[in-house]
Amino acid sequence: MKIYGESAHSAGLPTPRLTINDGGIHPGAWVSFRDPAVDVGTLGRVLDAGACGIIFPTVEDPATAATLVAATRFAPRGKRSYGPTRRSPRYAKPAPGGMEGDALCILMIETAAGLANLDAILATGPDAIFVGPYDLSLSLGMTPEELTGEGQDGILADIARRCREANVVPGIYTGEPMLSENMISLGFRFMPVASDTGLLAVAARDAVEARHLRR
Repeated sequence: MKIYGESAHSAGLPTPRLTINDGGIHPGAWVSFRDPAVDVGTLGRVLDAGACGIIFPTVEDPATAATLVAATRFAPRGKRSYGPTRRSPRYAKPAPGGMEGDALCILMIETAAGLANLDAILATGPDAIFVGPYDLSLSLGMTPEELTGEGQDGILADIARRCREANVVPGIYTGEPMLSENMISLGFRFMPVASDTGLLAVAARDAVEARHLRR
């Protein structure tokens, strides 16, 4: 099971975010957050609470990318501080120093500047790139439909190809199954296909329609 928490566009503060971490961690769960924070101390708290990965929005240059990559990895691969008091004793603690003990560092490309610096950002060694198609299309002066509908010769397919060549996993926000299938055909390997609010809205609509049918 994979749980993706949204902090950049939510009203939640760090405390609820950490509570979600604690509630979501059990055998087989994978909890990640899109986090607006670049402060290393705040990132450390989220990671120590059990996040398996952080998605960082609006990464536009390699210097920022290198800082974020280092903040999610223990020495000698990075600069994350080791906090052995994380999580409940029921859950395994990370083994610092190796890849298996590091959280995933996922950098968002969602502006023209980030796209222009993509190769340099990839060279910093993130685990994945996550494209924000709505903000990227605005930054490029396009509509989201134009950006996502370009096909194999378009910008998104090129991003996915450059990520694969750099051994970095390409991902993108989709929010619905049909667009997800299109993005998979372009080479993207992970994407959220639905949100909690969207699923609740669908369930509520279905419940109302079912009640009308019974009348």
